[in-house]
Amino acid sequence: MVSSGMTKLGYNLILFDDCWSAKTRDANGNLQPDPERFPSGIPAIVEYLQQRGLTLGLYLCSGTETCKYGRPGSFGFFDQDAAQLAAWNVSYAKFDYCHHPDGVSPFDLYSNISRAFLATGHPFTLSACEWGRDNPWTDFGSIFNLWRATPDHLPFYSFTNKNQGQGIKEIINQFAGLSGYAGPGGWNDADFLETLFHPTLDYTDSVTEFSFWSLVGSPLIVATDVRNMSDSKRSILLNQEVIAISQDSLAQAGDRVSNYTDGGQVWMRPLADRSLAVVAWNSNSNKKSGNLTVEISWTALGLAPSTQVSVRDLWAHTNLGDFNTAFNVSLAPHASAMYRFTPVEQPLVLS
Repeated sequence: MVSSGMTKLGYNLILFDDCWSAKTRDANGNLQPDPERFPSGIPAIVEYLQQRGLTLGLYLCSGTETCKYGRPGSFGFFDQDAAQLAAWNVSYAKFDYCHHPDGVSPFDLYSNISRAFLATGHPFTLSACEWGRDNPWTDFGSIFNLWRATPDHLPFYSFTNKNQGQGIKEIINQFAGLSGYAGPGGWNDADFLETLFHPTLDYTDSVTEFSFWSLVGSPLIVATDVRNMSDSKRSILLNQEVIAISQDSLAQAGDRVSNYTDGGQVWMRPLADRSLAVVAWNSNSNKKSGNLTVEISWTALGLAPSTQVSVRDLWAHTNLGDFNTAFNVSLAPHASAMYRFTPVEQPLVLS
């Protein structure tokens, strides 16, 4: 991550997800790392990362066991586990929802976790993962920094299992209408980025994924091997212009503004410099359905039709010129285009 330049662009956390811990707690009831995978212990890893400008995040579970292979959950140990992570100088804690107790609402359960971590006095970023089942965006902003708004994301453009939409297409569409529930200190989480993770995702799919995760303000958590990245993977994960949209200081999440019956969609995010991040998308799954012309209407963006706008393509890194009224783009199925729309200042006319 350091040698590739990722840390300079803001990728500053290593997250150990499920299965980092040993299968049992120690004699004092504390969590402990898997001795074969992490024989030096967690504090040594934290120190190693800090020397390289990185911090460590750990996965825990709000229930009695983690989701995989019966590792110890944190239910009944919230205070002890919070104190343990603080002592280790861990900066981020993700709490999954497997094996959770019956009769306790997700909000009450995660509120207890939040109180335990706040009581340590140690700064934490807290991530909730109850898969969006109880509309966490409505109230989790008061207790956690990010919360999963969707089921687990799988490395497919479109994938539905047991009525759960888990592909890129389904995850994106579940974010329509959620922008009002995100902002500084609290974000809807679309789950891991699967950038070119498997042949089931190609470059076009991965560009669409990264564009939308950045536009809607989802944390950019990379779950794909960043060692010896291909040029294609590097061009996606290190696209500074798109990352700038994700990290824009206005901190206002993007949302859908046009949803055409032919599968075309337009999404928009206001930015701190008064420009707009705009994504046009051909959401159709069937790659044989052909190209689609998607119209980006000034009216849909909240602009007066006469407004002159300078359009920059954030993937081609090219200025396309000045336009007004509308802007059209032809897109293949799965494909998207991401732009920065900057209003052109009108000249001052003196009488």
